[in-house]
Amino acid sequence: MIFEENMVEIAAVVFNRPGLGGLRLESPTLVTSKGADVLPKTPFEVDYV
Repeated sequence: MIFEENMVEIAAVVFNRPGLGGLRLESPTLVTSKGADVLPKTPFEVDYV
């Protein structure tokens, strides 16, 4: 895939545990002329698991 300016791509990470549940983290990213700009400003940090 060729990324072009003003495209928005979504990176997703999925964790599933059968019988227990799951989690999906998505991060939309805007392609700019200078690189990428992650749109949500909420940090993805894991304190403990």
